[in-house]
Amino acid sequence: MNVPESLLDAMTAAIAAHLPLPAMPENLSLDQAYDLQQRLCQRRNGTAVCGLKAGLTGAGAQRHFGLSEAVIGSLYRDGALASGCRIDVLEGLVFECEIGVIIDASGQPEFLLPVVELAYLQYSHSSDLSAANIVAANVGADRYICGERRPWQPGLAATGICARHDGTVVLESSIDVSLGGVVSGTRWMLQQAAQRSIAIDAGMLLILGTCGAPVAVSKGQVTVDYGALGRVDFTGL
Repeated sequence: MNVPESLLDAMTAAIAAHLPLPAMPENLSLDQAYDLQQRLCQRRNGTAVCGLKAGLTGAGAQRHFGLSEAVIGSLYRDGALASGCRIDVLEGLVFECEIGVIIDASGQPEFLLPVVELAYLQYSHSSDLSAANIVAANVGADRYICGERRPWQPGLAATGICARHDGTVVLESSIDVSLGGVVSGTRWMLQQAAQRSIAIDAGMLLILGTCGAPVAVSKGQVTVDYGALGRVDFTGL
């Protein structure tokens, strides 16, 4: 499918401004959607991929969208934030508690870090919500808040997660929920990258999908405790 440059320009602008996406092409295949995703990401990142994210990792979401496995997107180079940051509250903006993996030259986990992903995905037309269009729009990628990295060790594989908003627990989970955990999740993401001809480099960040349900970003203090992996904090304004 020949997607016009004007649509890519409009999608890129809408994502950057946190606006609903323009009307999407009808009947995109997943392969066409991944091609569109890579073209869109190059507009923002250039040709080098700085990191990857998993999406639609839950079995229920996959059944709903007729998928047999999760999907991947690219992280935006200018989307990295540090713990303690402030986030403007937007309708439709959610945070997801994830585990980040930094790989070595052989693609093995070298470091782990807690990551809170901020995701935003809104369509102008509700009928545009499909698996292919989610992939084409880079799986809702927006920003990602990174905690401190820790050297990978198997004892961290089932570290718990507890997210609190102004002191009230809003999510409890574990880092092994998404994609079966660090080792299997990393392996799966590298396989997906190879299928899509995405170059993998040492030091690349992979975030392995949400551990528990997404939570709407609202005003107040959010603290996400990852046990031995540390914590991530941010404030909604």
